Amino acid sequence: MVIPGNFAAIDLGSNTFHLIIFKDHGEDAQIVFKYRKAVGIGKKGLESQIITNDAIERALDALKEFKKHTLQHSCKQVVITATSAFRNATNGKEVVKKIFDETGFEVQIISGDEEAQLIYEGVKKSIKFGDTNYLIMDIGGGSVEFIICNRENMLWKESFEIGGIRLMERFHRNDPISNQEIKDLDNFLNNNLQSLYEACEKFSPTVLLGASGTFDTLCEIRNEIKTVEDSNHLNLNEFKDILNDIVSKDLSNRLIIPGMIAMRAEMISVSCLLIENVIKNCNIVEILCSQYALKEGLMYRILKNNYSQQKNK
Repeated sequence: MVIPGNFAAIDLGSNTFHLIIFKDHGEDAQIVFKYRKAVGIGKKGLESQIITNDAIERALDALKEFKKHTLQHSCKQVVITATSAFRNATNGKEVVKKIFDETGFEVQIISGDEEAQLIYEGVKKSIKFGDTNYLIMDIGGGSVEFIICNRENMLWKESFEIGGIRLMERFHRNDPISNQEIKDLDNFLNNNLQSLYEACEKFSPTVLLGASGTFDTLCEIRNEIKTVEDSNHLNLNEFKDILNDIVSKDLSNRLIIPGMIAMRAEMISVSCLLIENVIKNCNIVEILCSQYALKEGLMYRILKNNYSQQKNK
């Protein structure tokens, strides 16, 4: 059964808003349009648990632009999820109402647990799993999701409110980031990721499976440095070299690193240091980069729900 027409999935991340327009293609989805916009809705508001007026205006501008794309593609259904910045903000529900009033878009604020579930559903469509346990890691602006899984099922998941914007605003006050800030960040992570370390000790994942964002950027940078057969595989030495280069540079010089994605340059230092901490404490031996994450998980969820509705008619 193929459900005709175009559909849209929108992910309102704390740093970046993502839009995917797709159609049902039998057992899969066919993406017809993708767009992302760096909105930074969590900037200057995550620690105080508020979405600022400036951030609200940026969000509305982006979503009005997204609206035009959904109309141009005659989308019959638009599903929108909002994550950390919205769920922790005291005015999150007010912002959702304002979005509806000005765009007609209905936004669902999802829990960290649901966010991790959608990431898993997206990643498993992108990666061919081998005979090992994997640690999926998705670094957002407000939160970081970790999922331990294998080809059969999910073994453990947790969302931590320690995303890139939060870490940057707390620990990256000097540019380049100072040695003391690096030490303070590492100590903070050691204290706040204990449940992750315990889960990794129990399930022994050996591969870190990075979902989009920072990991996309790392692979782009490595691919500029050398040609490799598997562009989505990053060995630990390559990661270490890129990390050392990134943390030694200020923003203006990070921006001109070949392969750097501009919207990631601001918080990539703390994000890479977070990855380093996880590699060290979870005994990771290799890194793979997934092309799919939450937004693709939402895409497949939409198709699955529509199939169920069709069967029940």
